[in-house]
Amino acid sequence: MKRKRRTFDPSFKLEIVNTIKNQGLSVSQVAKDMNLTESTVRRWVQQVGEELVGSIWLWCSMCLPGESWAGPWRQT
Repeated sequence: MKRKRRTFDPSFKLEIVNTIKNQGLSVSQVAKDMNLTESTVRRWVQQVGEELVGSIWLWCSMCLPGESWAGPWRQT
């Protein structure tokens, strides 16, 4: 019989990543405690990091319209 693929709510994924970041626990320990695979938890950590970088880039580009990446601090 084929095993059913589990799905997880985005808030659950974020909670797992926050547990790792805020409590200083290892990915392997959290995965083991939550009955998840390490590769799944590592992927969630990576996805949250990529989303954070994308959000910062978007925020900077919206706050500094027409400026280069260096913004007004660029030395000429």
